[in-house]
Amino acid sequence: MSDMFSTLAEVLRPVGRDISKGRGKLCLSSTNLAYLNKAFDENWSENLSTSFHQTEAKAALMVDLQFLLDLVKSTVALKVVPDASPDPLASPIVNLQRFQSLKSLEIQKLDLRNIVGIQQLRARLEDLTSMHNLEHIADILDKCGGDCSQVDRFNWSELKRLNLSHNRIRDVEPIFDATPWLQVLDLSSNEIGKLDPIEHLPNLKMLNLSFNKLEAAPRFKGPVTRRLQTLKLNNNFLEDISGLSTLSNLQQLDLAQNCLIDHNVLLSIAQIGSLYCLDLRGNPISFHRQHRTLTCNYLNKNVASLNVVLNNEQLSKSEKSLTGSLRPVAQSSLELSSSERARKAKPRRVRNVVIQEGFGAEAHERRVEAVSASPRSLHFDRNHLDVKKKIEQMSQSDRKGWLWHQSGMDYVNFLNFPQPAQENSGAGSCPSEEIRDAADVEDEQSSDSEVVNGIFFGSDSGDPELSDDDDLLSGEPFLAKIVPGMLDIGVLITKRHMLERNAVTSEVKSRWFLGSVRSCQRGEEPNQVLIQFDSPLKEKMSRNYIIDDPERFVKLLLDGRQENMRPEERIQYQCMKCSSLFSRTKEISLHVEVKVTCPKCESNLVVVAK
Repeated sequence: MSDMFSTLAEVLRPVGRDISKGRGKLCLSSTNLAYLNKAFDENWSENLSTSFHQTEAKAALMVDLQFLLDLVKSTVALKVVPDASPDPLASPIVNLQRFQSLKSLEIQKLDLRNIVGIQQLRARLEDLTSMHNLEHIADILDKCGGDCSQVDRFNWSELKRLNLSHNRIRDVEPIFDATPWLQVLDLSSNEIGKLDPIEHLPNLKMLNLSFNKLEAAPRFKGPVTRRLQTLKLNNNFLEDISGLSTLSNLQQLDLAQNCLIDHNVLLSIAQIGSLYCLDLRGNPISFHRQHRTLTCNYLNKNVASLNVVLNNEQLSKSEKSLTGSLRPVAQSSLELSSSERARKAKPRRVRNVVIQEGFGAEAHERRVEAVSASPRSLHFDRNHLDVKKKIEQMSQSDRKGWLWHQSGMDYVNFLNFPQPAQENSGAGSCPSEEIRDAADVEDEQSSDSEVVNGIFFGSDSGDPELSDDDDLLSGEPFLAKIVPGMLDIGVLITKRHMLERNAVTSEVKSRWFLGSVRSCQRGEEPNQVLIQFDSPLKEKMSRNYIIDDPERFVKLLLDGRQENMRPEERIQYQCMKCSSLFSRTKEISLHVEVKVTCPKCESNLVVVAK
């Protein structure tokens, strides 16, 4: 036994100063540490005077033990591991009470119930590591291993780094209120499946939860949301990361090797303006061909000034220009109290207006005449009700084309409009003979004119917008109403254009090239069609119609768009399932995902044909 102590002292003497200054870590097996404590108890007592009657061997042993005792008392960092050789002592008890200067403790693969003295070290330890020996965090933070402490847990006053990785921890108890100064917490390589909101770590800067079984990112509350800078969540089963939306100062985020399948989940980190390192490798979204472009859309605009690293590769200038394109709306900015709205509201300017009138008999006469001329002062005018009743009777009649019948002369009669001047070609001509019936109008129109639902589509040579080479009369007409306002309009779709004509005069109001149609789809209302155009004019960028036969209208418009699209604006695709070739137009949008399916077999396994 004395030979073991002599050998140990001989090995440790050259590095004793480094161990005492904290520049090195003392590593002892549990068996050696147990024997060392036993030798201190049997051969050395600080309370007894040294005997003068000692042999030379005994004196040498005492010198070695004195050195080892001084080294134990001054050791700053200690690592205790199991003995590789067969241990003659069954489950030796490891006593740490003599380590009076210890600040860093590492315990590996040892039963914590056989380790005593941790309770006395809680006020000094700054770094604690316990690996391959835990199932519950309370065994080390609350019970202090073999001490089975029952003292109030608020006494880890110096602990800044806690490493509990490579254990069998499944649940994280709410016990971290005992470590208020903790800055680094490592819970990686455990079996954690769910975490309660983290809020009792006001000084936490780094959290490692990699290689666990989390399906949703943990939520954070309190001061930790402003202090946390590094978060590692790689190699989990994450599908939801909405809990990260409160981390305002996060700088490094590792989400590699998880189950994120949609780029929309990144909206939770769009408000983090200090994030300069993001890792999404191994997720399903990382295999998208526009993954980097789509991810940049969700990054905060402030990160463009940083050297941002995405998937271990720095962002280019073009990718930085996309940052800030998509961002969430803060709910707090929408929910303002009545007092806040009143305080932020702009004060109204009140103006006092004085209306001066003349005095005397003339002014009195003018006021009397104004009152007597007012119909409200005597009776209610009901003429408009009679007109409304007549219009409803005509609309409910069975006459086809009641709106334009006899060129609208019925309305001229009962609305008391002035009659138009008649140009008689000779004596005895009757004005009624010059008013033609709707059937006569339809028969006498040229072959280039059409009448649909009472709306006349004819040639308009006076239209300055139309050129002579446009085939504007061979299309299909529709009757529509423009929303809002519900104004009747005639819409004509030709091979190259879509035209809007006045419902009465057939005058061309607007015209669009079919190749400028960006989108055309059905609305929520019945027979509603929404159209977007690529036009520099604001009034021609969109249309909202209530139209008859909307399915036919949408099909004609989209087919015309496909036929009139320039070749450079079309993409040729090939279906991997049925090998059919088809083309689609390039979508004009801000880097959004476009799903392309085969029109023949409706498969989404398509590639761009070369």
